[in-house]
Amino acid sequence: MRLFWVIIFLGLLGSCNKGQNLHVASPEWRDQIIYFLMTDRFNDGDKNNNDQGANVYDPSKESYYNGGDLQGVIDKLDYIKELGATAVWITPPVANLWYNPAIGHSGYHGYWARNFKAVDEHYGNLETYKTLSHNIHEKDMYLIQDIVINHTGRFFQYEGQYNPKNTAENFSLISGSQPSAAPTQEPFNLIDRNNPDHVVADIYHWTPEVIDYSDPNQEFTYQLSGLNDVNTGNPVVRRTMKDTYHYWIKEVGVDAYRLDSAKYLEHDFLQDFIHAEDGIKNSAAKTGRMAFPVFGEIFETSPPMHDQGELKIASFQGTDDEPQLPSAIAFPLYEEMTRVFAQGRPTSNLTYRLNKQMEAYSDPYIMLNFVDNHDVQRFLKKGSLAAFKQALAMIMTVPGIPVIYQGDEQALLETRQTMFAGGYASKQDHFDTTSEMYLYIKKLTALRTNNKVFSRGSLEILGDNGTGPGALAYKREYEGATALVIFNSADHKTLLSNLATGLQPGQKLSLLSGEDFDNDLQVDETGVLTLELPPRAILILLAGKPMDLVVQENNQIQIDQDIDGHILLETTSISGSVSQADTALQLVIDGNLDRATAIQADHEGRWKTDIIVEDLGQEKHIFQLYASSLGVVSDQQYYQTNVLTPQIDITVSDALGDDLGPNGNYTKPSESSFQSQMDIEQVSIKAGGKNLGLTIKMKEIKSHWLAPNGFDHVVFSIYIDLPEHQGMTDLPLLYAKAPEGFSWDLGHMLFGWGNQLYTTEGAGSLKLGHNLPIAPEFTVDQAARTITINYKGTTLGISSWEDAKIYISTWDSSGGDGHYRQMTPTGGIWEFGGGHTDDPHILDDMTPIRITK
Repeated sequence: MRLFWVIIFLGLLGSCNKGQNLHVASPEWRDQIIYFLMTDRFNDGDKNNNDQGANVYDPSKESYYNGGDLQGVIDKLDYIKELGATAVWITPPVANLWYNPAIGHSGYHGYWARNFKAVDEHYGNLETYKTLSHNIHEKDMYLIQDIVINHTGRFFQYEGQYNPKNTAENFSLISGSQPSAAPTQEPFNLIDRNNPDHVVADIYHWTPEVIDYSDPNQEFTYQLSGLNDVNTGNPVVRRTMKDTYHYWIKEVGVDAYRLDSAKYLEHDFLQDFIHAEDGIKNSAAKTGRMAFPVFGEIFETSPPMHDQGELKIASFQGTDDEPQLPSAIAFPLYEEMTRVFAQGRPTSNLTYRLNKQMEAYSDPYIMLNFVDNHDVQRFLKKGSLAAFKQALAMIMTVPGIPVIYQGDEQALLETRQTMFAGGYASKQDHFDTTSEMYLYIKKLTALRTNNKVFSRGSLEILGDNGTGPGALAYKREYEGATALVIFNSADHKTLLSNLATGLQPGQKLSLLSGEDFDNDLQVDETGVLTLELPPRAILILLAGKPMDLVVQENNQIQIDQDIDGHILLETTSISGSVSQADTALQLVIDGNLDRATAIQADHEGRWKTDIIVEDLGQEKHIFQLYASSLGVVSDQQYYQTNVLTPQIDITVSDALGDDLGPNGNYTKPSESSFQSQMDIEQVSIKAGGKNLGLTIKMKEIKSHWLAPNGFDHVVFSIYIDLPEHQGMTDLPLLYAKAPEGFSWDLGHMLFGWGNQLYTTEGAGSLKLGHNLPIAPEFTVDQAARTITINYKGTTLGISSWEDAKIYISTWDSSGGDGHYRQMTPTGGIWEFGGGHTDDPHILDDMTPIRITK
């Protein structure tokens, strides 16, 4: 009976919308593939709306309107559909604050609303938006609208000390905003703390910016990045927000919402807004949408092998009795994929993360999995193309809805680069349907769409590497179909040994998709799989029927010593036997076949070798003996090395208060969170064997912006000059030369949202060099004001650090994209002062330190 009335209602809606296909039944969301685009940066379909006469249109600048619009999205729907996406997520299309003179930026992105219930003039109008919805639905796709509730644009601010007992003190309205000095939608126009009527209306929290993100009161009631915080506890606000977001569903035919800044909204608000009788869920149901997800943005990540990010996100999903967000964005998985695929962390980290994703969330199958988005540094700025393909293959083959961010399919490098020619960072269009990445993603989307085992199946991790990059394997099962996915995250050949698949003896594995691998496989008589994985291999396999097996001899490799779980303090000898005499063996450490030690068994099958222990620090390792000619591998043994005494130990101090640039006249940005985070106090270096430990002590370490690396407002540019190497003297992006007598061979950029090593290959004064596929591990101790970085020579091809030199400088970047902040003669809220654009971007530095005994 309910379905009958839904059909009738849909018919009435259709007649009201002049034949437009705005209202469609909800899809099975777990089967969808989302294409996420920034409207202003995607495609310029109507040049007539670019310049609204407010001097905020400048396609050469990242911070201004560039010209993308809703008509541009309409024009490129076939491009999106051919890629294999089934849903289109657009940034907020609502009328925005066009220009904020307090920070000198425009609201091109859509997240600074002045009217939540109107389309921004730069994007088109309501009819254009309806046409977009109609065309999306005509192509059997779905429309996801990004929405904001937590805040409006920045129309008022606090200048000076905030007094919570007198919130009128130091309050000021911002003048000169475009196109209006206040929101135009009631009641959000009531912005003046000094107007008694506005105070009584209580539409806003009269608060300054969040400083302490661990304080729930600040998190829920203070201003995020200076954006005016809406009082979502006010019934008038709640009714208005429900009415506003009912409107977009009914009038335009939106199929789902992505909720920006959801973690700054009170839990009871989310329950009321989505699940109340007059909430969004019921409103959507009246249009035939029986499954209307709200994908919440809770930007929280987790350190390796910890789950605080998942727990924070899950807390916003509520309970069965008191539900809140039905889904959210999987930020912890995003961060872990970066660590493993781009930075060379152990693949066991992803085992932990995937298992936590399955355990923590109310429905992991509709969580949004992504590799890139509009708020973070693009993967290809910190990882290789091969690593990028692996991350994309993962989101297409694990539970959760994969999200493709615009430009991923064209291997773009800049976070908010336009897809169209003439816009920010783009001299040409980027809509090439024959490009390598477009075709690669198209292959992955077809694989996922045609095999429901990847969108609906169970998940079981089969194998990983707990010591570093290497093998990772998992199994998916659904309605009789079984798939295996295998990665080698290392840039070297890796041994995948004795993988227990749970398959039947001799069962065939057909290769659905492979990178650097093109063979079908077959498990042995026990369902086990052993193979050599090429560097960066990806295998996506579908299990078939058992096949005839060639029975192999029962060859074995024995190890005399049992050091499993032992701590080794010095080089240790091991020995054993192999069942066939004169066999060539390899000692394989951590699965790395490229660095395996060759061993020859004698005429009695005996062998002997050493496990070398010399590298400074505590390290976990695995060793195995492998006879490739026999296809046999010994059991794994785990051990830990412990070398605590460095061969080299150096400490150098730096004067405090000298974070003023090369000539002592630079000024930091005036925004209140900039303090002494770029002032170096001391550097300590400890080296032993192939390992180097670098500890930088700062005057201050803060994390105002919850950067995933645990600190912000400083970029460390670290350069290493290796002896007997011909290096460079240009310091990329710093507009500076290296100190006299120093030429770098290895560069390291470390900041709150990024950690990347690069070489001189391809480097220049305005370009970093070739990204290395690994990044050093580091720890942050805010109490001690230290950041300790560990460089492993084994992964860098460095056998000794003796006589190398290190040069360290500091500056800051503009958030997650890693762009160094600009400098002007006068400075500004977010700009350094005291110099020109092309003056050295160095606030503090250390004289180069030679690593010597």
